[in-house]
Amino acid sequence: MNICGVLVQGRSAERSGIHAALSAMPGVEIHAETEAGQLVVTVEDAEHASVADTLADINNVHGVLAASLVYQYSEDDNIDAEVSQ
Repeated sequence: MNICGVLVQGRSAERSGIHAALSAMPGVEIHAETEAGQLVVTVEDAEHASVADTLADINNVHGVLAASLVYQYSEDDNIDAEVSQ
């Protein structure tokens, strides 16, 4: 499991397009949004998209000025199996 907290700054005039583009990305969830174009999102590894790839994709969305990683948590998915053995 890999999960990241990301602050996204976008152009306020492009707010609806940014929201739609991010919502369509696998592993991305929008938690808060301001009228000024700032969004608080989480990004998780998806089946065919790593967090790193998704962060690059967020930065390439039309209207996004910056995406800043502010939190990252990683855990080995196999740790529960190893502990129970």
